[in-house]
Order: sequence, then C-alpha cells, then structure tokens
Amino acid sequence: MHALLEKQPIAIRELAARIETEAKVTIEVVRSAPLHTDGNFAKAPAGCGIDDNLRCAILIFNDELTPESAAHELAHLERWLIDGVPRLFFKPEFIPNIQPTEYAGTSLWFENRLEHFHVFRRMKDLGVDPTKGLNVEMGKQWADITAKFAKTALLASVPTGSNTANLHENLTPIGYLGTHLDYCITRRFVDDPAVRSCATDFMENRGLLISARALDRRLNSTLHDKKETARMLIRELRLPRDTAYLKYFNGPAKTVKVVKVWQSV
Repeated sequence: MHALLEKQPIAIRELAARIETEAKVTIEVVRSAPLHTDGNFAKAPAGCGIDDNLRCAILIFNDELTPESAAHELAHLERWLIDGVPRLFFKPEFIPNIQPTEYAGTSLWFENRLEHFHVFRRMKDLGVDPTKGLNVEMGKQWADITAKFAKTALLASVPTGSNTANLHENLTPIGYLGTHLDYCITRRFVDDPAVRSCATDFMENRGLLISARALDRRLNSTLHDKKETARMLIRELRLPRDTAYLKYFNGPAKTVKVVKVWQSV
C-alpha cells in the first residue's frame, strides 16, 4: 500500500487494502496537475482513474491527500473494481457544442455526477462527512451557472412555466441533464439553506423545477443499477439507444468489457 494511504484513518486504510487484495491491483498515488482546466474538475483537490490495463491511481492536485479526498476516490475505485459497477461514457456526437479537446472531461463529468449519489453515502460509512466541502462546491457551482447562463441561448429560451414536453426542444442534452443532476445532488446532500435556495430559484425561474423533481424521484428506482440509470437518462433526453456505452472492469481476470447500454453483459 502506498505510504500516503497508510497514513489515513483505519477505515480508509482497510478499504484501500481490500481493493488491492480482492481486485488484485496496486493503487498508485501520484501528484499531478489538474486534468481539466475549467469546470468543477479544475477545482477538485484530487481525482482517480483506471485504464484498460487495470492500472489505477489516485491523483493529488494539491499538496496533500486528506481523509476526505482519500475516502472519496477510494469509494469510486471500490464501485468499479469490487462492486462491479460499470463506468458510463457518452459518445462525442451526443454532447453537442463541445470542442473535441473538452469531450473527455464532459463525458467524465456526467459519469462522476452519477457516481456521487453513491460516493457521498459511502464516505459517511468511512467516517468522513462530505457535507462541508459539498456545501462550498455546490454553492460555487450554482453561483457560476446562474451568472453564466443568465442570458445565453442554452437556457434563456425556456420560459418560466414551460412544461416538460417543451424542454427537450429548448435545451441541449448537456444543459438539461447537467442542471438536473446538480439539482438532485444539491437536494439530497447539501444542507446549506442558501445553496439549496439558489438551486431551487435557478430551476424554478427557468421552468425546470417540476422536471428536476420528477427526475429525482425516478432516480430513486434506478440508482441501484447503473445500466437502468443510464437507460432512464437516455429515455429522459429522448436520445438514440446508442448514445452511450458501459465499461466493466474485472481486476482478478485483468479484463475490460465494453457493452452498449441496451446490451446484456
């Protein structure tokens, strides 16, 4: 086990050891520059990744690996390598208005957001409360999005009170899904009243609050199954079935399987 992981609280150390033992991998800890220069990833203190050779790593973007960062990134790795949960990737052609150099980060952003519904709960199991950091992150997120999209075509064309049927005609998939997932995460995990109010006001003022709350309810019945969640989101966005694919990692077998969202594993 890496020395920086050995310095963590016992529950985090035990999780790291379990991942390495059961998945037969070595978790590297590497100091790195942020992988993306804008958006939430630019502000993240750490990240993690796994490649098709089953090489996995925690990347530190700041000076230290805190228990919060360690628990967060290990929870991601546990999902992929121990729980057998696949990663979701959108095809570039279904993320419009994104430059090729930004596509990887945008696709990762969706996957990351979906995983956070589980990661934040798992962090609490490991003795780390994600709430304080999440209050700050989502407070900044809603302030930024309110300023950025106040007058842009992405959201300004949606009148207050629009019904759900009209939303897909006025929003790009990235705008629709991104704001809705952020609202659901804020509603479930943020306890700062000002941040919650900012999120609600943003969605309500653009006619999105009803559809966001409906999506939050639908997530309750699909979050236990990544494939079902992916299918639900593709139906929600009225996109073709081949919009996205899933990637499964098998550490002991050293194999990676890629399947279509509607394909059996």
